[in-house]
This record gives sequence, structure tokens and C-alpha cells, in this order.
Amino acid sequence: MKGRYSTNGDVDAAIAAMRSASSELQERLKEDSSPEQRVAIWQGLRRCGGVHAGMGFFVVAKSIHRVADDAIVAAMDHEPLKGIGLRLDAIKKRYGLADEEEWPLGEAPPECEALLAEWDRAADQVIADTFRRFGEHEMADLFLGDRAEFDRRYEEGRRVLFGQKE
Repeated sequence: MKGRYSTNGDVDAAIAAMRSASSELQERLKEDSSPEQRVAIWQGLRRCGGVHAGMGFFVVAKSIHRVADDAIVAAMDHEPLKGIGLRLDAIKKRYGLADEEEWPLGEAPPECEALLAEWDRAADQVIADTFRRFGEHEMADLFLGDRAEFDRRYEEGRRVLFGQKE
């Protein structure tokens, strides 16, 4: 199936190598694999050169981000996200917004925008901590310290796997 996702023979070879990984790894990548198992499998394939480096960055980052999404939900019951959420709710109530109602983009009051930025920083920290929990310290550092480079590498890997954006 050469060329379906890429015109680069090296990428096709990397994808073929990934597909021909041990039957145990293929079995573990099935739908019922836990997110943590998927991270470990992709990290192993990346470490042994079984996937293109860019694609490895993408699939490992995406797999860890899925775990981090659950960590953010759990963190909403604890500080600092819990407090930020309560302050946001109070502001919305003061302005007469329903619980699930949001301001149109760019129309929130400045105090709300400041809290949303605080929320984003706290959530980003949870994501970076999740990268570190899986031993991905470079990803964590890029995610917090050089988001443009993180995004560039993520997009490069996505394109290797799926092709150019349309």
C-alpha cells in the first residue's frame, strides 16, 4: 500500500515496520488496549526505531494527551482547577449566564478572560506532568516552554501518518 499516506519511501518503510511489529504488540494495540498500554507500546516502537521519528512524537504525544484529558477531569476536583472553576461560575452567575452557557469568543469580561488564562496554565501543567509521568520530559518541556516547536513536531508527525492537511 505504498504511497497511500505519503510519497516518502522512508515513511512507507517505517509504517511497514510498525505493521510488522510482533504479534503481541499488534494484539495490544487493539481497541480494548488501555490508554496507558498504548503509550507504552508506542514508546517502545519509537525507541526501537519501529516508527518514523516524527510519527513517533505524534503518536506518543497524542496517546499521552488522552491520558492527560482524564487527569484534567480528575484535577477539577482539586486546587487550583477547582477554585478557578468556582470563581468562573460565580462570575457567570453575576452576569446572569446559565451553568452551561458561555460567552461568545472574545466577549467575556476581562476578569473572566484572566481566569480562563489561569485555567489554561493549570491544565497545561497537568498535561506536562502527565508527559513526565510517562518519562517524556522533553515533550513536557517543549509543551510548557516552546509550544510552537511542540506543535510543529506534533503536526510533522501527524502529516507523516495521515498526509497533508486539506
